[in-house]
Amino acid sequence: MVVIMHESSQIGPKDFIYILKDGRVVELGSRSNLEVVIPSYKSDQGKFRKIMESQREMDGFLPEE
Repeated sequence: MVVIMHESSQIGPKDFIYILKDGRVVELGSRSNLEVVIPSYKSDQGKFRKIMESQREMDGFLPEE
């Protein structure tokens, strides 16, 4: 089953995640693994963690890009 969502609080620690950017997979793994990846600002590594941090700062809402 594939579920597309924008609200990260609905993702469980063992759920498998694909992060897409411009139509391609840039990061994948379980939530628990992706939350500990250190963001690299020269690549898409850590994209999920950056999303999570942004949502926490904005009380669950992502800022407009």
